[in-house]
Amino acid sequence: MVIKIADQTLKTVDKILECAKKEFLEKGFKNASLRNIAKNAGVTTGAIYGYFKDKDAIFVSLVKTTIDDLYSLINELESEHNSVKLTRDMFLSIVKDEHLKYIDYVYSNFETCKLLLCCSSGSSMENYIGELIEYIVKINMPYIIYLNSKSNKIDNETNEFIIHMTIQFLFKVIIELIENNVPYEDAIKRANVLFTIFFAGYSEVYNLK
Repeated sequence: MVIKIADQTLKTVDKILECAKKEFLEKGFKNASLRNIAKNAGVTTGAIYGYFKDKDAIFVSLVKTTIDDLYSLINELESEHNSVKLTRDMFLSIVKDEHLKYIDYVYSNFETCKLLLCCSSGSSMENYIGELIEYIVKINMPYIIYLNSKSNKIDNETNEFIIHMTIQFLFKVIIELIENNVPYEDAIKRANVLFTIFFAGYSEVYNLK
C-alpha cells in the first residue's frame, strides 16, 4: 500500500510539473496562474501547496537540473581552452566548437532552457543569467590575462569588460534562437557564422599567431 501511495504521489507531482511547464512556457513565470496549473493537472490549488511551497518552488523544480548541468558543462568546456597555450587556429577552432556545444545542450534540453533563459522574470531565477555570466567571466579571466601578456596592450579592467561582453553576446545569440524557435540545423549555421566573425577579433586583439 505504501508503494502504491508513493507511486500515485509521484504521478501527481509529475502531472503538476508537466502542466506548470506548459503554463510557464506560454505565459512566463510572472503571468502564469497556479489556478490554471491546478485545473489542467486535475488537482486543487490546495493539493499543489501540499507538494510545493509556492509557484516559485514549482519553477525551480523544473529548471534545477538544467542549472546544475549548465554549471558542469561550463566547467568542462571552459577548461578546454584555458588549460593550453593556443595558436590562432587552435583558439578559433576550440572556442567556436566549445560555444556550439552550448547550443547543442540548449537544443537537447530546449523547453527547460527556454524556461530558464526566457521565462524566468519574476521568479527567484530571474537573475540567473547574470550570475552565470559572472561565473564564466571569473573562470576565463586568468586565460584572458595570459593572452594579453603577449602584447600587454590592454589593462585588466578592459580585459574583464571584453570577456563580460563576449559572454553576454553568447547568451544573446542563444536567447534569440530559442525565443524564435529557430530549428536546430539553422541555429547551428547562424551561430557558426557569428562565432567565426566574433572570435576572429580575439586573435587580432591578443596577437595570436
